[in-house]
Amino acid sequence: MLSVTPASVRNLSAEDKNKEILRLGIIAELDAISLYEQLATETGNSHIAKTLLDIAKEEKTHAGEFQFLLLQIDEEQKRELVEGQKEVEKLAAQNPRCRICGEYGENCGCENPKINVLNAVSFKIRGSSLMLINEQNHTVTLANGRVIKFSDLHEYEMRIVRNYKMYLKAMELYRE
Repeated sequence: MLSVTPASVRNLSAEDKNKEILRLGIIAELDAISLYEQLATETGNSHIAKTLLDIAKEEKTHAGEFQFLLLQIDEEQKRELVEGQKEVEKLAAQNPRCRICGEYGENCGCENPKINVLNAVSFKIRGSSLMLINEQNHTVTLANGRVIKFSDLHEYEMRIVRNYKMYLKAMELYRE
């Protein structure tokens, strides 16, 4: 496990021990998710990357199972989870979503002329900047000259392509 276990659970009451065991399970699953997703971005093998992302998805299910169990035995955790959700919803209402990128608040850059997004954005796939999207051929061209079919891109790489397209749309609106 990449995270360090902060304390021993041996000296806790049975109830607190179970809560800590579940929290440690959540931590382990989150570490695994992060690790597998990072490894997927580093491999040049699409089969390995897809497998790693599938495993990461399974770890998310495991984290959800631990979270569900924790919420069944920890009323304070359940209350604070609801409070956290209310706080985020309140902040989201104060900072509506951008109609271009979907981000909350004025710092998204799409509609805020104070932010120079032309110089602040970099879209990279497999270590190289995204240069061109060819919708007709369903390909992307990277700065290193590599051309990749949409079908060969990983899910997270397609998100980068979609974000790049939103960025280009925002730049068109920004220039008007």
